[in-house]
Amino acid sequence: MPVSVREQVLAAVHARLTAIPGVAAWRNRRAPVESFPALLMAEEGHEPAEALTGATVYRQHIRIDCVVSATDDAAAGPVLSDLVAKVQSVILGDLSLGGLAFDIEEEATAEPDLDREPGHGPHMTLGLRFAVTFLTRPGDPFALGP
Repeated sequence: MPVSVREQVLAAVHARLTAIPGVAAWRNRRAPVESFPALLMAEEGHEPAEALTGATVYRQHIRIDCVVSATDDAAAGPVLSDLVAKVQSVILGDLSLGGLAFDIEEEATAEPDLDREPGHGPHMTLGLRFAVTFLTRPGDPFALGP
């Protein structure tokens, strides 16, 4: 059965996240995170940006929550910054996703969240957002556009 271009793009992003050593990466996970550092990839909406002769342009929005644990509050920030840089490196290192995408842009992030719940070390989360632009043939979401 053919796989849509949208699914190929999402799978390629997830594959890049799972390639980061020592980091657990999940797609559309709802269960609580119990191992750190972790990446939670969520598929946000997509929009047809415009129709070109011979191609339909889509922008797929993806959120990647970077979640870390640290020994104390002061250590959480640097650990989170390191994980964010690793994600940016693997996602923005190839703006074509191996030929699937036309472009990738990093969008505004949410404010970092530092969980100070008593009884465990601090956890810090930052949601990164990316927009992946890809092309399909008009009326055929399974075929890459020209």
